[in-house]
Amino acid sequence: MQKILTFINNFINNKVYSSVFFIVFGLFLIFFPFMTLEILSAICGVLVVIKGIFTIIDYCKNKAYVPMGGFTLFAGIIEIIIGLNFVVAAYMIMSLISTIFGIFLIYNGIKQIKSARENDRYYNKNRFWTHFFGVFTTVLGFVMTFLRPFMLPGLILKVIGICLVYYGISILIVAHFNKKDEDSLFDDDENE
Repeated sequence: MQKILTFINNFINNKVYSSVFFIVFGLFLIFFPFMTLEILSAICGVLVVIKGIFTIIDYCKNKAYVPMGGFTLFAGIIEIIIGLNFVVAAYMIMSLISTIFGIFLIYNGIKQIKSARENDRYYNKNRFWTHFFGVFTTVLGFVMTFLRPFMLPGLILKVIGICLVYYGISILIVAHFNKKDEDSLFDDDENE
């Protein structure tokens, strides 16, 4: 399990891999919105059901040692019910996905703005674009979080897809600008 978590962490922290993932996933949402939602919902549902089954198995194995055993059993049953809802009714989770994605964009946009401000202290020719992508990502996050009730389900999925493609491309562009700035800093240090 630790190897899987390490792999996921390395994948997320690698700018190229994560941006390619966002772009590809975004394209799937743009061109196959409902199929992608159903697959994603089914995967999430199966994972939650499996977690619920393991919780119940853990309760049965350690019944005498679990201080709040009844609560553990109840939590396992609730996890299975929630997981089955994900599998059966993909559209019920649409607003949840939209809200989570909106918060994700807001967080990452603010992180990009903070990173751009920190880079302002150093030689940064491309700070306008870094700030722009951070602000635009934050605005997209607010749109996805608060304007979703006014959008049709298919439109929400396509907008999420467009945002993901944009976010993946912006990660690549900002990483490219930062790399250029680091290279120019090292060149300036060598010339002195």
